[in-house]
Amino acid sequence: MSIDTELSAADQAEITNLYGRYNLASGAGEADTYADCFTPDGTLQGLRLTQGRETLRAYKVAEKAARNHLYRQHWNGSLCLERIDAATVRARCYFMAFNGVPDQAPAMTHCGTYEDVIV
Repeated sequence: MSIDTELSAADQAEITNLYGRYNLASGAGEADTYADCFTPDGTLQGLRLTQGRETLRAYKVAEKAARNHLYRQHWNGSLCLERIDAATVRARCYFMAFNGVPDQAPAMTHCGTYEDVIV
């Protein structure tokens, strides 16, 4: 039995919106919305490993507080989606993150790639 590797337009739009919701919630420091972008056992692996929605929520609260008065923005590009099986998609894209002082242009703070498993 072969697996259909094509994603429907609806699945593609839903995943693209997930990335947008993640970026906007992260930038705004909306901890609950940010954590809800992950499965209950979801993991963020970067400078440190953070797992589980409550831990992810606490991470975002602390991260926003550490920014003080700075705002944050995230941008993704070249999103590539690949179906692994009927319930799993591998997603990869480039990202850029910026911090800025209100009413001033932001400066890039991080860039790299996201490599995600979406279930």
